[in-house]
Amino acid sequence: MNPRERDIGCSRGRWILGLILLAGLLLRLVPIFSESYWLDEVITANAVNMPVKQMVANRLNNQHSPFYFIMIHPWARIFGTGEVALRIPSVLASMAALWIFWFLACRFFARRWQALLAVFLLAISTAAIHYAHEARMYSFVMLATLLSFYFFWRLQDGSGAALWLGYGSATLVNLYLSVTTLPFIFVQGLWVLARRRRVACFAACWALVGFLYLPMAIFYFRLPRLGVTNFLPPVDLKVVANFFRSLWLCPFDDPLLKRLAGVGTVVTILFFILLGALIWFAWRSWRTKDPLTAGGSGTLARGSCIPGENGMVSPWAALLTVLWFVVPLGMHVGYAIVRQPVFGLVRYLLGIVPAYILILAWGAGLFRSVLLKRVASTVLVLIFLFPLPAFFAQSRRPAWRQAYAWIEKRAHPGDILTGSRFFDLLYRYYRHDSNFKSRPLSRILARPRPHAEIWVIVSDVDSRKRPEIETRIKSGFLILQKRKFSRLTVYQIHSP
Repeated sequence: MNPRERDIGCSRGRWILGLILLAGLLLRLVPIFSESYWLDEVITANAVNMPVKQMVANRLNNQHSPFYFIMIHPWARIFGTGEVALRIPSVLASMAALWIFWFLACRFFARRWQALLAVFLLAISTAAIHYAHEARMYSFVMLATLLSFYFFWRLQDGSGAALWLGYGSATLVNLYLSVTTLPFIFVQGLWVLARRRRVACFAACWALVGFLYLPMAIFYFRLPRLGVTNFLPPVDLKVVANFFRSLWLCPFDDPLLKRLAGVGTVVTILFFILLGALIWFAWRSWRTKDPLTAGGSGTLARGSCIPGENGMVSPWAALLTVLWFVVPLGMHVGYAIVRQPVFGLVRYLLGIVPAYILILAWGAGLFRSVLLKRVASTVLVLIFLFPLPAFFAQSRRPAWRQAYAWIEKRAHPGDILTGSRFFDLLYRYYRHDSNFKSRPLSRILARPRPHAEIWVIVSDVDSRKRPEIETRIKSGFLILQKRKFSRLTVYQIHSP
């Protein structure tokens, strides 16, 4: 290939990357203008409205790391705590994660088209999009995870104070954002031990990171078992299957998207086949002492303007990616079994989604024929595009804002407002009229007040888990009005 052809290839790749990033930005921006806050986002909005000292104490009392709230506190002071304003930082973090992922993919793959495919899959991934417009720390966790692995890979080829500072800072920030990111350090530690290179340097870096993280480590160590077992399922085969489907199909409890569960199962099976093939490839290359990279280099597969002609990846890069996916998963399942069943919630392991996509994109390049590679890439893209229309067809969060606005137009001062768990916290954020009386739903159902008008808000989740709520309402009260909102039902009832 002559220099002119190389320049044209680089220019075309930059244009394609720009279009991918633009598509990712549009997909992440659209939902922030329409959806109400859900419970955790209201907690964020309330927390950042407090003075910093009070905010930190509030988050620690609720067993959360205050780091994310400290980061966005100045932003909230300037731009407010509206739904759009408070979600913009998560959108920006998600876009930065896409950009960093591009550089990682270029270092993983010898061919530029596979790196572009991987970035495109992450750009249209419903798991990444769903949390990119949520006023929580999860997009920042993915960004910090990618930065940590990016600097970690850079340190295999070179050294320097800037690289070590970048790696240590990204790793420390990741830990302070969420304790569930601790397994990623174990991944990197296992990889360093396997290669037996710069063990002392990395050990010193991790020791410094651990020392700086010590205050939060002591705090988490002293925490009792969290009281969340009432609304999180134990780890069983169904929860595990839902988790793997949700890596591609998020959120997996959406009624429209549940119809795609069969396709999600097929995708999961194919992924495990690819994972096994990648493990076999890395092990065979390691045992037979094959060249460690696709272009004959002595380190990792490095992306440049013109990558190597060989489509293989470094067995060391393959090993790191396998560990990146398997180790956090195994540690998280183990923690869920012995302490707290949070495994079914993908947001706590969002940092493994890039590894998941790297493995899928690697599988598309396994074929020898160019035609088969194109077919495999097209199939992957279609699989990721397939759920997007259903994903955006309806709100994925309860329409609390719309429900409260509808009630306030029709209710009278002195009416009783009640609902399923946590309704009052959301009402205090969205309310415009404070003349309603708030009562626990259990008290209303147990002892109806004579001749009182009551507004009851029942979320779809509570309706499925506690169907007796609506049964009691229909059998013990006169229903004056009923209005269905996204993931919510509002009843105006009259006590006999």
